[in-house]
Amino acid sequence: KSKQISNRQKQLLRVYDIPKASQKYALFEPLHELWNQYMGALNITGTSQASLEKILKADLHGCILTVVKSKCPSLVGQRGIVVQETKNMFKVITKNDELKSLSKAATVFCFTYKNMVYSIFGDQFRFTTSERVARKFKPKSTVDL
Repeated sequence: KSKQISNRQKQLLRVYDIPKASQKYALFEPLHELWNQYMGALNITGTSQASLEKILKADLHGCILTVVKSKCPSLVGQRGIVVQETKNMFKVITKNDELKSLSKAATVFCFTYKNMVYSIFGDQFRFTTSERVARKFKPKSTVDL
């Protein structure tokens, strides 16, 4: 019987770290193209309730995210392709080949798909991708930053 390694061991082995040599924007552009195909397969049309629910549950790996508002002023304007998502962070690769960690807390993100701009409130998006897919969301009021 094989034994799984613990999260602590994964952290020590740096399993989830992206090597410096692989932190190139050009390497992740095909991931963005794949994301566009994935969004096309979801059949999202405009801002209907069904489309918004699909976007809410969609996987954002490969999406080009931009920070629109944040309590941390240095994050505003950051833009890049999502390469990793955790419960509280998005890791994006910028056009300058830098890996940036963007906190979801107190941050508003936006992305564009088919000439429509969609906003994501990070506080209400603080789940892993797998948790978000299985979750039934209830409408929450938003607090302006």
